Amino acid sequence: NLKGETKALGAFTYDSMGKKLRFRSNETFPTNTSLSLDLLMFFEEGIFYEIDSQNQSCENKALQCTMHPLDIPDDGKFKGMVQTGNPSI
Repeated sequence: NLKGETKALGAFTYDSMGKKLRFRSNETFPTNTSLSLDLLMFFEEGIFYEIDSQNQSCENKALQCTMHPLDIPDDGKFKGMVQTGNPSI
């Protein structure tokens, strides 16, 4: 139930050979609270780890998706090109 402006910063790295993805986010809310999220996903094994750097711990969980989020579906068709971000970088 947060009101006001929410700022979030996140980044992911992807290992296409190992089919692994790491997502890190650090969100700051107007109530002077923050939420850190660090996930390491192993798609071949069907598990992911939620990492808590502050407590130096991690929790092993099952992935609930049946399709890799970066895969193209077998019935996918090319519709056009899309570019995100700044083209000069």
